[in-house]
Amino acid sequence: MKLFLRAKHWQIFLVTFGIPFLVEAIFLTAIFSSLINDRNADPTIVFGFFRFFPVIMLLFMAGSFGWF
Repeated sequence: MKLFLRAKHWQIFLVTFGIPFLVEAIFLTAIFSSLINDRNADPTIVFGFFRFFPVIMLLFMAGSFGWF
């Protein structure tokens, strides 16, 4: 609790929006590059990246709830 109380506004913004946005941008780039570069692209490759989605959501939720 004291960690969030001592945090500056830009630090909370980075935890809440910046890092999840960056991670999602990296995942989208990896997904599209794997689909574009492979001639026999398998669309189920996209579902392999969904296992990281709960981690991104937990990071976003921790920042949001800590801010509130």
